[in-house]
Amino acid sequence: MARDVVINGECLVLTKFGAHVLDRPLGQNNSSSARFELGLSSREIRITPRFVHRDINVDDFGSDIPVEVLNMMADVTIRMELVHYDKDVLDACQIESQGGDASRTTVGSLPPAGLPLGNFVQLLASGCHFISLNLTSPQLNFPWRFRACYLTGPPVEIPIGTERTLAQVNWRAIPYRAPTLGVIVSGFSPFAEVMSSGVPLFDRTLDTA
Repeated sequence: MARDVVINGECLVLTKFGAHVLDRPLGQNNSSSARFELGLSSREIRITPRFVHRDINVDDFGSDIPVEVLNMMADVTIRMELVHYDKDVLDACQIESQGGDASRTTVGSLPPAGLPLGNFVQLLASGCHFISLNLTSPQLNFPWRFRACYLTGPPVEIPIGTERTLAQVNWRAIPYRAPTLGVIVSGFSPFAEVMSSGVPLFDRTLDTA
């Protein structure tokens, strides 16, 4: 394969929310299946996968060198600086990232502590607070899609002054999957099970609607 200079070009950041955000007046298409334009990146977007491993140690190899290494899943951090961003969509991202309901809650009002973001339902379903993040690539045609994201600390930095207000936004993507219910056996209740195999962390597909 030939090598070449790779320049992605401008990137528009798109978001999709759980169906409960349908009633929030975001100033755009309020269909739960629609993408919402968060903003345009003013400079490069930094995508940093983090692979987690765990050593298996045995006495014969000593305490420093493992005999085997376990893969313990992965997550991704996405850092961006936005210009021409939609304040209402950014507010909705902040609310949802705290487990609040962006259809009813005002940004800055804290929801109860301990709320699960996935809420044990499928992505984009009503009650799921994870956000689908789409990074367009109109020039390179190499988009990124992170299906289960939330704003992580510090989530947003918005300088206020006489210059352009550029929002610094930090995301974390995880491989979320809603638990599946087992069958009822001998009168026992269904049990929930979470399987990690095959769960998508990201892909190179751009949502079209």
